[in-house]
Amino acid sequence: MKGDIPSPRTLSAFTKYRENGNLKFVIYGGVGLNGDESNLAILDVNSMKWSLMPANGDAPDRISAASLEYYNGMLYLVGGVDDSIPVDLKYNSDFYQYDLIKNIWAKISNPRFIYTHRSFAGSAVYDGYFYFFFGWSDKSGKEIFETSMVNLNDPNFQWLNITLGDKASTNALYRDSYSFASVNSSFFIFAGYSMASGNLNDLIKFNLSDKEITYTYLSKPYTGPSARSHHSMQIMEANIYIFGGDKSGFKLNDLWRFDIETENWAFLYPSGDIPPARSHHSAGAQGNAMYIFGGISESGSFLNDLYQYDVTSNLWKHIEPSSLNTPSARYSSCIVYSIPILYIFGGMTSTGVSNELWTYDCGSNKFTLISKKAPYSIYYPRCAVDTSGSIFYVLNGQGERDAPMSYIFSFNLSSAEWKVLKEPDIFDRNKADGIAVYIEDFVIYIGGQQWGTDPKSSAYAIDLLNNFQYYDYPLSPMHFIGSAFAYYKTDIYVHGGVASTDLIIRNLIPVINFYKISLTQFCNHNSCPAICSPGTYIAKNSCKPCERGTYNHKFGQAACNDCDLGTYNPNIGSNSVRECFPCKAGEFSDLRGQYRCKLCPLYHYCPTGSSKPSDIPSSTMYSSLQPRSYTGNSGEVSALNTYYLYSSIGFFIIVTISIIISKDLRNELRKIDSYSENHNLELEAVMRKSKNRFGGYFTIGFIVGALWLIYANIVTYILDNAVETKTLLPLAAVWDETKSYRGDITLVLTLLRYGGNCTNNGACVESLYTTSNQVVSSSVNQSCYMDPNDNCIVTFFCKNCEFSTGAEINVLLQESLSFCSGILVNLTSTSSIPNEISSEKIGVMSDQNKIFRGYSPTTFYFTMTPSLFKSSVSSWPSKSTGYHVEILSSPSKGSQHYAYELPFSSDLNVKIVIEKNNDCLSTTRNAKHTLLILLSAVLGAVFGWKGTMQGIMQTIERRIWYARTKISKAVQISNSIASSKNLANIFNSEIINKDEICCSVEENDKNYLLGRKKTCYPE
Repeated sequence: MKGDIPSPRTLSAFTKYRENGNLKFVIYGGVGLNGDESNLAILDVNSMKWSLMPANGDAPDRISAASLEYYNGMLYLVGGVDDSIPVDLKYNSDFYQYDLIKNIWAKISNPRFIYTHRSFAGSAVYDGYFYFFFGWSDKSGKEIFETSMVNLNDPNFQWLNITLGDKASTNALYRDSYSFASVNSSFFIFAGYSMASGNLNDLIKFNLSDKEITYTYLSKPYTGPSARSHHSMQIMEANIYIFGGDKSGFKLNDLWRFDIETENWAFLYPSGDIPPARSHHSAGAQGNAMYIFGGISESGSFLNDLYQYDVTSNLWKHIEPSSLNTPSARYSSCIVYSIPILYIFGGMTSTGVSNELWTYDCGSNKFTLISKKAPYSIYYPRCAVDTSGSIFYVLNGQGERDAPMSYIFSFNLSSAEWKVLKEPDIFDRNKADGIAVYIEDFVIYIGGQQWGTDPKSSAYAIDLLNNFQYYDYPLSPMHFIGSAFAYYKTDIYVHGGVASTDLIIRNLIPVINFYKISLTQFCNHNSCPAICSPGTYIAKNSCKPCERGTYNHKFGQAACNDCDLGTYNPNIGSNSVRECFPCKAGEFSDLRGQYRCKLCPLYHYCPTGSSKPSDIPSSTMYSSLQPRSYTGNSGEVSALNTYYLYSSIGFFIIVTISIIISKDLRNELRKIDSYSENHNLELEAVMRKSKNRFGGYFTIGFIVGALWLIYANIVTYILDNAVETKTLLPLAAVWDETKSYRGDITLVLTLLRYGGNCTNNGACVESLYTTSNQVVSSSVNQSCYMDPNDNCIVTFFCKNCEFSTGAEINVLLQESLSFCSGILVNLTSTSSIPNEISSEKIGVMSDQNKIFRGYSPTTFYFTMTPSLFKSSVSSWPSKSTGYHVEILSSPSKGSQHYAYELPFSSDLNVKIVIEKNNDCLSTTRNAKHTLLILLSAVLGAVFGWKGTMQGIMQTIERRIWYARTKISKAVQISNSIASSKNLANIFNSEIINKDEICCSVEENDKNYLLGRKKTCYPE
């Protein structure tokens, strides 16, 4: 340029016009190096020559932020401020005119019709009218909502206010400091600032030709992240998330979300532990979980803190690892998040460039240094884990003294071995801090820099499976240094970075650019794969986000996977099975691929993760089964004896009836009479043996009864000949008898509403691990079963187990969806008492809407009391051992999480603590009776029974004999009396008194039966 070049300034009023076909650009005033300016300068665009115009006439003062327009050879100046004059004058609503032919200023304000003073406002001239739009008033300290107009052809210059619409609909219009331009009847404004909305970026068109000015939004307000570099970008649920970064030396900690489907930004207001501002941090994401690590703080110090962000709850959480060993503070390391492991490699530390590879386990909340011997120390590395999850890749970056690198090396996560895969070949590929996107087995690298000073725009792809072949592409139009990037569908999204030219890097000047690089256009000749990213699927030659209720964690899939029963997924674009959240308590999902769960029916039971309602709670929380106290077989013995007794009685009754009916049987009874010596009924009579039918009948009764007595005693001896005693003794007291206590242990672990598979081909899944401490056994077996109610039942059988103090059994499940809503533990041991077991079952449910999941185990506490059995009876072993199980205390709940926290957690842990009691329960069973006692009892019972039958028989016989004798004597007396009467008649002798005789006879008979000698006759 040439001529009278204006001094440097800002906030000048400006306009343009044509004179004889030449385009002229005009500025007036502004803020210069020494304050406000007051000169009018015109640039001839064709000749690029400046001219300072004379300030003749009533020239305006030093003014900035005013508006300037051209009409019919005149320039018109309105608004603005002059900081050099008194406050009461600087806000005057003056109106100036400059005659470009006469080069003279005139003040044309009409004191009766003025506009409201404003600055930072827009203006336009159309059809002879000057339009002065809304702006800012320093006088009132707020926006001016008015739009004013004046007829430039009216010498009175009367200002009128224009209504643009109702206040409610036009509030969003009002602003100041906006850009503006006019084309014919259209007036455009862009961006600006409003007190209500802050910085704006909308584009509005006003139609000045309408009777009432109308307006149209050509572009609605579009907010987005500010310019920044060395920030992070991650894809989650079909959204881009940007965090932190560096803005011209200022560190940021804001969080933005970009909806890829609607292409709208949203500034987020997360809660929780907001990370301090930082840049050069590392970030990784999967599912709805994002982690950031390290970086450079606002003060310039290096960081080594770890934060997690939960998309579902919009919550930040500061991670405080349980391990003492953690990575040192560093920046520009790389992170790969492969749930549940976070891999961190390299970076710049206070002691130099790092070559360490760390892991952070979300389940155990522990950092682990798995290697500190990487082939090269690198910061700004780019990293990835292959699709099999077994190889960790590193490529490019900067080494010591900022040396650029293009090495490719890998770490085998199984064998823990590093391997250099590709040495540098072309120097231009040695670069760092560019874009590196891993797409299945390819890497695409775009831009970057060398030595921290030399920007590079080269772009290439690397085939990791085909001998690491390079494919070069045309130079990128941007260098993409310090940019944030991510891959979604078949596009690479890039935001920000540092400004650069072809020769230099402007590290302190960030850019706000937001790019989408389409690989369908970028890749050619199959040199790199333009395939659908995780979270999407192929549909009609394009990529679509996974629908709600589905997910996809792989590249290039034709369909997404349905969420399992008992789970749901309300989001699109999910790239992890862990975004299939378990149904909340009180809900269930009985179909796959659901985006919401159903309400549990009334009077039904639906714990967290239910696939169907249950009529009642699925399991009892407590039960106990202990060895029974020994009561012998008295019940069985009594039943047998009673049965035989009734049988004997029945037999005897049948025999009696047969004897009564059969005369031959009655005659045969004499032959079997065993009481032949017991039929002498007369006193002082000669003893003589005699057999009769009555004796034979009682002999049968004796035999039947004797057989029953023999049977009853033998049965009691065989079946109920033991007595049990129990004693609780110190183990030391029985040390000499046994030093080892063993029993068969069965542990049944029931995981209610388990989220994983539990079994694989009929066996337990490979990711189920059972370990034990202080437990010795001859053999251990383990089995798994998933019941119809989605309960995973794990059975642990230990043959001949022996426990020591501090014994425990640990069960760890590491499936992707290892979680449950409740845990039941049933611990059973064989007792030392034969055919008896001791069993205790106890359970615990998770808190409302939470699931058991995480590193801290849910712990159950049991006590094992050693038991010793001894017996002198051959029916049982002489000695055996076992345990009696007791519940020591209530279970303690381990790690629990809400369903949406699945990506931040892993593993399901259960611990069974078994305390061995220092006492022993001693049980002894000895015989009640010996064989000699049995024989004695049988003989005594038989002979006693015989005597009893004899006594009964004799009593009955005497009764019969007495009755017969009495009858016989009565006949004799009657005969005697008759004889006496006859003799009296013959001899006339005295008749004996009948009563006296009868009395005498009766008394005599009675005395005889009683064994007396006296009779009723006088002696």
